[in-house]
Amino acid sequence: MAETTIQAKAPEGLALYLELFDVFGNTLLNNSPTGDAMTEKTNNVGTYTATVTEALTGVKEANIVDGDGNLIREYVTEELSDDTGTYRCIDLSASTGDVGEVTLSQDDIDDIVSGVVGAASALAVKTADSLGTDELQMITADTWVQGFTGLGDISTVDEILFAMKEDDEDVDADSLLFIRQSTGLEVFNKAVHATPGNATIVIDDAAAGDLTITVDSGFTGFAFGTNKGTLKLLDTSLDRTIVNRVIVNTVEGGVDEVT
Repeated sequence: MAETTIQAKAPEGLALYLELFDVFGNTLLNNSPTGDAMTEKTNNVGTYTATVTEALTGVKEANIVDGDGNLIREYVTEELSDDTGTYRCIDLSASTGDVGEVTLSQDDIDDIVSGVVGAASALAVKTADSLGTDELQMITADTWVQGFTGLGDISTVDEILFAMKEDDEDVDADSLLFIRQSTGLEVFNKAVHATPGNATIVIDDAAAGDLTITVDSGFTGFAFGTNKGTLKLLDTSLDRTIVNRVIVNTVEGGVDEVT
């Protein structure tokens, strides 16, 4: 088992961990249950490396997470060998179209083995089946009730998180909405919220993977436009995090925008 270096890009100044999985897999392959700690380069800020001691070969899915298990970046690796080389993480989520499409630059194509390119569609995120599209709608000043269905068996899930942000790189504390199933609404319009009952996440059918997010009408008056939504289901028993990304379009309702 050699000490293999994995390198990835992420927002600078964070305490991050690398989690590696087989493509389509749910089992954490390196330093379970936390993954390997990453070190940010001193001069090349935003570039992190981790040393993996397990004997891993082939292409792997690579999740970059913070200390609480929140997903920061999602990549696939170059094809690994069990050696002391350095291998990059490649971003397959870069897209010129809607969320869920996968578009590769020529550089990425040159760097990724043909099998990974074929697997790209399987790495695309799930969407809210109730709408059949990546785009959801939130009407300002109206109570937002949004169902997600067909996520698979989530009976062992420990926690469910939903964040709506202006930018994917915003931290959870800068969310427009940050909702935790166990506690409710924690962040509203980029500030800590004192009344968690103003939003809920309820599992409707754990075996089927159906759940509903509800946000009270007083907490949907955001600027009209497009925001990024992320639904995360944390399952420590199976060493997995289910991530579903969507677009949330806020459209004009009955009150002024939140300022």
